[in-house]
Amino acid sequence: MNVTVVGAGIYGLCTAVQLLARGHRVEVFDRSSIPNPLASSYDYHRLIRHAYGPQVGYSQLIPGALQAWERLWELLGESFYIETGALALGPKHDPWISQSRKTLARLRVETEDWSVERAKERLPWLRVGDQEELLYCKSGGVLRSGLILEALGQYLRSKGVVLRENINITSVSKGHITDRAGKQYSSDHVVCALGAGHGYLFPGEIRAFRQVYALYDAVSGTASIEQGCPMILDIGDNAGFYYVPGSNLFPAKVGDHISRLEGHPYEARTIHPEEIASLKGVIETRLHGNFGSLIGSNGTSQANDSHPTRFGLCFYESTKDHIIQLQSGKGGTQIFGGSGHGFKFGALFGETVAEYLAGNRSFQSAQEIVQGKGMP
Repeated sequence: MNVTVVGAGIYGLCTAVQLLARGHRVEVFDRSSIPNPLASSYDYHRLIRHAYGPQVGYSQLIPGALQAWERLWELLGESFYIETGALALGPKHDPWISQSRKTLARLRVETEDWSVERAKERLPWLRVGDQEELLYCKSGGVLRSGLILEALGQYLRSKGVVLRENINITSVSKGHITDRAGKQYSSDHVVCALGAGHGYLFPGEIRAFRQVYALYDAVSGTASIEQGCPMILDIGDNAGFYYVPGSNLFPAKVGDHISRLEGHPYEARTIHPEEIASLKGVIETRLHGNFGSLIGSNGTSQANDSHPTRFGLCFYESTKDHIIQLQSGKGGTQIFGGSGHGFKFGALFGETVAEYLAGNRSFQSAQEIVQGKGMP
């Protein structure tokens, strides 16, 4: 079977690799270079974690997702995963933490309840309230997302797959795609994995939103991966703080899951002052002023200053219910709505979509996996 994949983010490239492994012919299209540095998937890091609060189905998928990544590392010849563990914190009896704890116990994932005192001793730069609770899981960590996309692109090129760059697809019909110049490309099946650009071809199905984040270069000490710092999450109902520990390989990152403004991913990416001000407010709630003393000499921050070295902006997309979707019809197969938490399932979903297209899995089974309602 000849398959056209539109969109060279994590879903598109993983699906292409898995189709190729099953003996199918593949062409990949993207409106920019491959990988696209402005894609939602392209970054220093994305996270994979077991804790998922009320989204029990996605917690259940994590073991299968980790196994799928291991299979992909074997195929690529290199691992791009660093295990850090994850620390969730928030007010006592926070439903996100309590539901995560119950789910992980049922899944037999090892966790620890940290005391406030232990957190302050281990992570003295982190603000932790005396009435907060903390749940630590030693598994989970950082997926080096940009390097993963680079490796996937290189692998496909090495196998002779045609990667068509800088082609803006404007319409999709059964077995056909058409670019802005009116040129048509035909195949047996089309897979659309468009990320935040999904709404341009399929209006109304997703909401694209901006996510501003802060980067800290040359972070060391107890805030670094080398010193055992876990990823940190405060993403309950009224919070959105997350911290990705720094490393000698990449900068630390702080973001806010709640601070989201709608936007257009293909337009100029100017960070607005109000976005920076909002994120700084979130940073100040969790990072002590002495966090800045961890910045190395190549950073711009001063000692006793928690200001970031620099800011970045990316685009995510979400469905109304925040559930990732797999659809068949409208000229082919579409997978969408996963930005923000979907990267961790890239390898697994690539296998799942390829199995469905190869006739080795029913569409219903594939859809249930993508929606977090079924097991691999």
